[in-house]
Amino acid sequence: MPGVGANPAPGILAGNESIMRKLIYVPSPIPNDVPLACKDDPELWFSSDPDDVMNAKALCHTCPFIVDCQELGVNERHGVWGGIYRREGRVADGPRPTGRPPIQR
Repeated sequence: MPGVGANPAPGILAGNESIMRKLIYVPSPIPNDVPLACKDDPELWFSSDPDDVMNAKALCHTCPFIVDCQELGVNERHGVWGGIYRREGRVADGPRPTGRPPIQR
């Protein structure tokens, strides 16, 4: 497991070590030595792919720390936190589709 400050996940998490620290070094009451799915593939929890978001949410619902993670994510702007997807600081169903929105007539 990489140390603090290392960024093993390129892409969305690049340059955002604060998010990585929250995922890799989860604050109490969640023990750091507990294997959690979010530690194995942190990119999944910050993906812009709707299928990835659905998978992350499903994995959250199997985690015994779902409520603790929801509390950790209250002030976060993006990502899946305890099965809840946040976009621009608000709860959302999932990522926005790419491309231009349809014209409303």
